[in-house]
Amino acid sequence: MSFSNGEMINFTNISREVAIDAKIVKEYFHTLEDTLLGYFIYPYSKKVNREIITSQPKFYLFDVGLATHLSKNHFETIE
Repeated sequence: MSFSNGEMINFTNISREVAIDAKIVKEYFHTLEDTLLGYFIYPYSKKVNREIITSQPKFYLFDVGLATHLSKNHFETIE
């Protein structure tokens, strides 16, 4: 989940990587959204004439520092 922060979410690909059902992965992401730890951004589709580039939402964690910590991309301090 932390590696897909800010990326388009494909539940099938994530479920294949972690070897669980795609429906369970989708429920986990919706649980994160319900607990206000993350949120989905859906593509804009108000205008009829505009062609939608993608129909997949992007998922963002509520805090960039949390996403960095979870993905283990810390910066080491030099002492």
